[in-house]
Amino acid sequence: MGASQSTNPAVATSPAVPPTLLTKPGFRVKVTHDGQDLTAAANDASDPVQQAYLRGKQEGTETIHRALDQVAAQVYDNIHEQLMDQQRESLAKTEAMVTSIKAKLVAPAPATKSCGTEESVLITCLQSNAKSPLACTDLVQAYQKCAVKSVSSA
Repeated sequence: MGASQSTNPAVATSPAVPPTLLTKPGFRVKVTHDGQDLTAAANDASDPVQQAYLRGKQEGTETIHRALDQVAAQVYDNIHEQLMDQQRESLAKTEAMVTSIKAKLVAPAPATKSCGTEESVLITCLQSNAKSPLACTDLVQAYQKCAVKSVSSA
């Protein structure tokens, strides 16, 4: 077999594998470099290579967590903005409905009497001439003319 393979199938060695210990249940990797067994060094926290690996792993983990926090914040901001837009639309629709309802609930202004003078003169005449109402014929005609004029101008 080649120099990079072991006769024991449970142990694999390769100079291309970085000096780290890879473990899996039922499987063991032996890390060597220039014929030197680096497996023990991979478990040694005082080894500079292992320390660099652990620092890199920690920094990578922190970088991933920061990136995930940024993505979560962006997603939150997007959802928040969408909800705010929906709330603004609902508020605008509600305000439009309130305005419409208020316009329908307003009582019309009382009609002004355009022939008030003619009416009061006619009533006074009719009260004074209760036995002979024909004496107020001219006033009835004036009142009628005023009423027709005010209806046609409205």
